Amino acid sequence: MTLTKDMVTRALTAVDGPGGGDLVTSGAFKWVAACDTYATIKLGLPGADRPTMMHVAGEADRAIRRHAAREGVEVTRLLFQFIDEQGSVVFQTGEDEARGDEPAADESNPLPTVKHVIAVGAGKGGVGKSTIAVNLAVGLARAGQAVGLLDGDIYGPSLPTLLGLDALEQVVHEGELQPYTVHGIRAITLGKLVESDKPLIWRGPMAHGAFNQLVTRTRWGELDTLIIDLPPGTGDVPLTMAQTLSLTGR
Repeated sequence: MTLTKDMVTRALTAVDGPGGGDLVTSGAFKWVAACDTYATIKLGLPGADRPTMMHVAGEADRAIRRHAAREGVEVTRLLFQFIDEQGSVVFQTGEDEARGDEPAADESNPLPTVKHVIAVGAGKGGVGKSTIAVNLAVGLARAGQAVGLLDGDIYGPSLPTLLGLDALEQVVHEGELQPYTVHGIRAITLGKLVESDKPLIWRGPMAHGAFNQLVTRTRWGELDTLIIDLPPGTGDVPLTMAQTLSLTGR
């Protein structure tokens, strides 16, 4: 069995909200995405301070794990995001606590919280680069690593389809993109930032800038490995990546 949305929702009815009533009937529970042994839960607690949000997240985490255990389901990771009235994330468990321990910015290393970077590329399109990148990312996550997946194919991003992101919205908090937590990985794609039915004709500085924004303006948090799905060929994006990042493998 796997963790489901209904399972999470039922578990949250056993958690008291700070204003009375449980998290579900009080309306504090907003949204959940569950897959395999992972789930991301959005809660709305207007005016709540950080200690209150951390307390509610802790109670909800324990309730979900207890309920899942009774159903014979393993829970590997739960991410709680607290949103304001506009839907912007104001706090999330795990990532925000770690931010105080992040190394100082280093211009020679734009990703100081990422241990390894692996690029997946090929000379032509349609040969399975994205499929390999997704399976590699999910496989490493199931092996116990913290993994990020960057859809660097700015001309034909395919992660929205491969990861089933169509129903999800891109969240920006304090000027940083919040990666989607799906299948145990943290993923970001330009496909959720542009209109899907319009082709992108970007070259030179535009392509360079778009790729750099995806890399450096995403709140990756602590990662063991970041997988980058490259566009076909040896054009602007692969050259930018080679100049910007130190690769572990490709």
